Amino acid sequence: MAKIDCERPVAGMHGRLDSKSSIYFHKRWGKEYQSNYPLHKDPETITDAQRAQQAIFKNASEEMKRVMADPILSAEYRKEFEQQRTNPKPGVKTYSIFRNFLIAKFSMQ
Repeated sequence: MAKIDCERPVAGMHGRLDSKSSIYFHKRWGKEYQSNYPLHKDPETITDAQRAQQAIFKNASEEMKRVMADPILSAEYRKEFEQQRTNPKPGVKTYSIFRNFLIAKFSMQ
């Protein structure tokens, strides 16, 4: 993925230029990027291991949405999230975004 350093003629562009374009413009964390348009795999070529991984991620995302909707559970997880951010353990990945922290938490269970 390449970072964009030059100005584009149209400010605030997002997505593809047209339906046949392979260049994709997007913004992440305040910075603009351009990349090739993502190609999605044909569902028939996905392996069982990939399907299992997709199921784990889908379940984690659904669980995360359930927790975010519950103010009490969300506060408990937010406290745990802030703890791992301020006092990271050596060799353990820390997360800077609460949503990613929750997805990782539920993926590991």
